[in-house]
Amino acid sequence: MSDASPEGPLIVGVDAGDRSRDAIALAKQLAVDFPGGLLPVYVQELDLLMTGRGVEEVEAIVAADAKAKLDAVRAVAAEMGISDVQLRKDSSAAAELHAEAVVRGAALVVLGSSNRSVLGRVLPGGTADRLLSGSPVPVAVAPHGYADRETARALIGVGFDGSPEARQAAAWAADLAKRSGASLQVLAVNTQFMFGSVVAGGAYGTKTVNQVMAERLRLETEELASALSAESRVFSGDAGKALVEHSEPLDLLALGSRGYGPLKSALLGSVSSYVLRHVGCPVLVVPRSGDATSTEERR
Repeated sequence: MSDASPEGPLIVGVDAGDRSRDAIALAKQLAVDFPGGLLPVYVQELDLLMTGRGVEEVEAIVAADAKAKLDAVRAVAAEMGISDVQLRKDSSAAAELHAEAVVRGAALVVLGSSNRSVLGRVLPGGTADRLLSGSPVPVAVAPHGYADRETARALIGVGFDGSPEARQAAAWAADLAKRSGASLQVLAVNTQFMFGSVVAGGAYGTKTVNQVMAERLRLETEELASALSAESRVFSGDAGKALVEHSEPLDLLALGSRGYGPLKSALLGSVSSYVLRHVGCPVLVVPRSGDATSTEERR
């Protein structure tokens, strides 16, 4: 898990677009289970290339632009029951949200999908993509149109491949399920190795490498699910496609970060990248950490 305290706020990145409605809807639902409350933040991205103008002129332009945009953002937030939005200024919205998460000791950062996403699907925009390449805290992304169809969080899934990062994501998912009273599923996908038909030999007898790995994954998944009081489900095929296919009944899907990214930060791998671009439920990406304790254990 990240070093951010679970007592910190849920930061929701907002702007004046429809994706903010989706992000706020998801954040409000998640915030019920966390004591830190909700902190909506709008980052005005500054144009650092405004050359040939005097300092006073630039400051006046920036101030007028900030007021106009903040008024529009606050109007959208008000429609969603949010009374105020914090204004921040930076050349990068992702960098500022990252910094805000560190300063505030945030529990989560919540974002909406790209305006280019298909209705009902998650497609991270530029800010989400950049934030997911180093966030110090978990990042949740709401699918397009989520505000119009949000439901109670009754079923949470977690993608599991046996890695420490997946176990950390499972710990987060289990903690969220406990907080909300939701059911939990541990979803594993057995992928065939290209040269996995070779006989493993030794203690495995005549079993092939693919058979050994499949059995190991099944046992690890069942063991983890039992420890978390969750349902164990193991599928075969392409990991990304299988997770997307079997995520339809889920109200949230948790994923771990790529195993060879920097510690204490999120970094997408090929599977999580595919899932984020095709899944129809909210996705929570948990950053890497030096330990695998749950938020409940860290209190």
